[in-house]
Amino acid sequence: TTSVKPSALPDGRILALGYGFERKIPELSLSDYAEKFGCFPEVRNFVRYSSDGGRSYSQPEFFDTGIGGCEFSGPALQLKDGRLLAFGAPFNLEKSGQTGYCFESCDGGGSWKRKSIFFNGGSKTAWECRSAELKDGRIIVVIWVFDLVNGTHLNNHIAVSGDGGESFTILDTGLPGQASNLLASKKNPDHFYLLQARREGENPGIYLTECTLSTDNKLHCSRSEMLFDAAGGKNADGAITGQFRNLKFGQPSLQRTADGKVLLLFWRYSNISERYEVVIQKFDLSI
Repeated sequence: TTSVKPSALPDGRILALGYGFERKIPELSLSDYAEKFGCFPEVRNFVRYSSDGGRSYSQPEFFDTGIGGCEFSGPALQLKDGRLLAFGAPFNLEKSGQTGYCFESCDGGGSWKRKSIFFNGGSKTAWECRSAELKDGRIIVVIWVFDLVNGTHLNNHIAVSGDGGESFTILDTGLPGQASNLLASKKNPDHFYLLQARREGENPGIYLTECTLSTDNKLHCSRSEMLFDAAGGKNADGAITGQFRNLKFGQPSLQRTADGKVLLLFWRYSNISERYEVVIQKFDLSI
């Protein structure tokens, strides 16, 4: 089982950063494995490259993070200065020592070094990280925070860096959300959109919120707009491993297109086809 997310490189190639589980008991799903053994199978990180627009990719090039396999669930962030940053946390369900790490590559993904810690959570996770670079050069990372001691989902937090990823400030968005994403404004240096998969509460769905981050890192989030109504897709109760197994939608992202529009992409489970499917919606976005 593998997961990779592509990033466009300045030389025209595509870099796919990801991870793979070594499934030694293939009949067990990842959630079933974690429930049975209290941990996930061994994880390895790798990159692959495409020189033909994503039609084909090179063989995986594995690399060692020095801390075990990491959940690089979002694409590597291509910075304006040419560096690549990757954000993730080791795959474990330990109720202490949960940490989010920033990795850096200065050679287009060929080698990676651990640069900094962006989230020190204790029992609180740094899951499903997504990142963006604001027009003013600040780096922001959105984090799905789950309290493994109390078994509760917390608000999305963001980590903010004004020094290129050397250090980070943690801010509570005040908004619920699990797998979330970000899109920086092209017009306003301190604006971004927060895109959230909200799987709890009475109105599950995918929500879009415009946010402003002042120069002194004061965060203001305006009213959220529902882009996808996931009625009936609420989280299952119980242990987090059971919740993973019963997810009905997630992994939303926004992608700008050449005609100035924006694509919303996510996956969902269809009760009609009884299959998982990718959904793409195209719309206008002002900033």
